[in-house]
Amino acid sequence: MYHSSEMFTTLITLEEFSKENPGKGLEPLKEAPAAITYLAKSEISRLLNTLTGDDRRVALLCLSIGPR
Repeated sequence: MYHSSEMFTTLITLEEFSKENPGKGLEPLKEAPAAITYLAKSEISRLLNTLTGDDRRVALLCLSIGPR
């Protein structure tokens, strides 16, 4: 609902919504930080052996730059 509140705030600012923001005062939910995991060398080999063409190129790029 918190993200909906942001949407309503934007709509009100743009004068596309004229009522009170139904999510006003809501605080974001507290989330635990995501765990970071890495592929093992055997998993990387299996992945690359499965992919072809552009899919393989994208996987190689991602593995080389470490996407976040």
